[in-house]
Amino acid sequence: EALIIQGSTADEAHIDDLADQVSDRWGSLDIWVNNAARIFVKPFIEMTTEEWRRVLRVNLDGVFFTFRAAARHMAARGKGGSLVAMASTAAIEGAARSSHYGASKGGVTAMVRALAVELAREHGAQARRARRLYDSADSGSDGDRSDSWDDDADGFDLGQDANGAATPDH
Repeated sequence: EALIIQGSTADEAHIDDLADQVSDRWGSLDIWVNNAARIFVKPFIEMTTEEWRRVLRVNLDGVFFTFRAAARHMAARGKGGSLVAMASTAAIEGAARSSHYGASKGGVTAMVRALAVELAREHGAQARRARRLYDSADSGSDGDRSDSWDDDADGFDLGQDANGAATPDH
């Protein structure tokens, strides 16, 4: 069974309502996968402030809004859960004429790393990211990219240290 609701991840009130609807319908919210993104190609020196902000609103603020709404439900339930965000090698390698996209995905990567530890320690939830892999020679070009995925590139599975605190495994 699926619930399909049209909206924008950049709309904080809509996301809070969506998380409430999911939890109300199924009694809990166990996993949240954020796959929304916006990208366009434009030289950095020609990009307007509004174009820059539009991409970050969807790609970074949207992950913040969706993860926060889902994590609140998971924390209230007390049984943890999983948060998954789609990231990109553009966060690490960059992509010409897509600085706004790379910056947003770099922010997503940093947020997920922080949440992987914070939410596990405090609420038993996992935060992970997946990113599409492609040959770095094609970065920023229109070349073919592979269809492979790296769902744990930096080790977001959580383990425990000697004191029982959650830690990233790498």
